Amino acid sequence: MDSLTHIVLGAATGGAVLEKKVGNKALFWGAIAGSLPDFDSIITPFFEPVQALFLHRGFSHSILFAFIVAPLLGLIISKIHKDKYFKHWTVLSLISILTHSLLDILNTYGTATLAPFSQARLTFDAIGIIDFFLLVPIVVLMVLLIKKPKYSRGKRLLSYSILGYVVLFISMATLNKLHIESKAKEQLARNSIEYSRLKSAPLPVTNFLWLVIAEDSLGYHFGYIGNFDKQDTEFHYVNKG
Repeated sequence: MDSLTHIVLGAATGGAVLEKKVGNKALFWGAIAGSLPDFDSIITPFFEPVQALFLHRGFSHSILFAFIVAPLLGLIISKIHKDKYFKHWTVLSLISILTHSLLDILNTYGTATLAPFSQARLTFDAIGIIDFFLLVPIVVLMVLLIKKPKYSRGKRLLSYSILGYVVLFISMATLNKLHIESKAKEQLARNSIEYSRLKSAPLPVTNFLWLVIAEDSLGYHFGYIGNFDKQDTEFHYVNKG
């Protein structure tokens, strides 16, 4: 996902986990922890393009990375604030980092969730890299959250509202993907197009327009399918190689 979405989601996670005890510090460190996996972008410019592509969303997005880094970050935060909330900061960091990686699985590029034991990318292609229908509402809720007085019930409610909206959006996007693929299969059948594999992915900005690719032994049929289309999609063909 885009960086702003991860920042807001991390901050909301921090607010839900620890805002009651430490106030806005939970939002700040939640945002940092929620952004941490993407810090691998700092070193990707030093690699050639193909290596950089696989380096990003690699080990830094894995489950093992989260469990290694969370206690280290928890220790650093507790030392900075000189408090006794090491365990709480660790839990906040762990949930924020794992939430980041989980959300990225729903994008096209996926994540190396099981690295270093497996470099396979887990991906579901249900949400675009940036989706305004996801980003804008949670940004608005975050602005309202920040303006609320410290330690208020409304502040915690807004944190939970952000997390709840993200879960709802993911659920709707998943159902929409299944709907689009069903629609694509029907159209491919009507056009007598045979294929061995089918891939669908939403375009950036909205979940209502999708790229669908149907692969056969020689090439790829591709077309764009929208939720509000009244006519069948025109599929184009590209040969392999």
